[in-house]
Amino acid sequence: MQAASWAEQAGDKAARGFSLREVRVHYGRAIDALDRQDATPERIRRRVDVSVKWGEACVYQPAPEHVTTLRESYDQAMALGYHAGALRNLYWLAWVEHAIGDHRACYEHSERCLELVAPLGDRALEARLTFNLGQESYHFADYDRAAELLDRAMALRRAAGRRGGTTVVASSLGYLALVDVERGAFADAYRRFDEALSMIRSAGQLQLEATVTTMLGYAQIFQGAWAAARETTDRIRALNERLDSAAVRAMGGAIEGVARFHDGEPGRGIDVLRRAVAEHETSGARMALSVTFAELAAALAQTGNAPEAAALAQRSLARCEVGDCPGEVAAYRALALSAAPDWSRALEYGDEAIRQAVAKRSRREEAVSRLARAHTLILAGERAPACAAASQLIVEFEAMDMPWYLAQGHAIVGTSTS
Repeated sequence: MQAASWAEQAGDKAARGFSLREVRVHYGRAIDALDRQDATPERIRRRVDVSVKWGEACVYQPAPEHVTTLRESYDQAMALGYHAGALRNLYWLAWVEHAIGDHRACYEHSERCLELVAPLGDRALEARLTFNLGQESYHFADYDRAAELLDRAMALRRAAGRRGGTTVVASSLGYLALVDVERGAFADAYRRFDEALSMIRSAGQLQLEATVTTMLGYAQIFQGAWAAARETTDRIRALNERLDSAAVRAMGGAIEGVARFHDGEPGRGIDVLRRAVAEHETSGARMALSVTFAELAAALAQTGNAPEAAALAQRSLARCEVGDCPGEVAAYRALALSAAPDWSRALEYGDEAIRQAVAKRSRREEAVSRLARAHTLILAGERAPACAAASQLIVEFEAMDMPWYLAQGHAIVGTSTS
């Protein structure tokens, strides 16, 4: 037991210093040492408890083998009748699935956790699990359901009345801000981000600050605020120097690549987006990969690489099978771009993007997709309908505070009337 104890103590020390790579290594060694011992009830409980601490660190550098180890600890705990340990392992198993990008698996595990926790009357844990369901609903692009669950999670956590609710409340605020983005309410979104980040910095939660700052970066690229997004990626990079998280690095790279592409550095932007895709795929941290695929596809289509663009857009759409759906509408827009000069086919993809945006009740995505369709109409020589569509969109983009897209709308009207 001594080797396991030393490794666990080293993991505890690394955790206090936010050295997540060392945390994973040391706790992993403790689990391996425990697995070499006889399967006594005491040893099993110890493995289960160490797996919980190890699983939390794995969220920022997930891998399929982490799922296997946490599943084994859950099964062993259930067989032993150690339900509290089983519940905690299943909770972090859900989080690792989330980080891997399998949002449907995370949702299912979180629902099972809620069943286990209901008889305990633990409001704080119920709040954390309700938050899980809310964040996964966002990734399903079910924004109304996400908002309902996230509001409930905050209410439950506040009703629990104990200290330590920063994670649930701040994370819920971050995802609610992303829902605001889809509704075109950017001012509300940024107020939520400000509130969340203020709470997080007061609590000194470095990992959570990196997560919510990444959410802020996505909001900025969705708004078309390229310069602001680039500043945010500088902050993400600085935070990740201590965390060394593949997930944060991949998503930060995606945000940076999109911002650079639209902010005067198209070649550099594509290079950064390619590296982000590689980081997602090689590390196993595939959360938000549908967005990265779709954005790289759109960039490649705009620079003349239609075949690769179409292939990446299809890969983005395939991510919906695991509940990674925020990139779906953008993927259809990328397919429309890659279909040129087959304007009939391009318009079909554009119409599908609009249909999906309407189905998701995303005011932002609907407006951006209608703008993309107007661009297609211009290229197809259909100036009058393009002008009519853009004229309506100018009002929408002004109301949503999306100045970059507003300028695009004015440019179409100017082209159509020249």
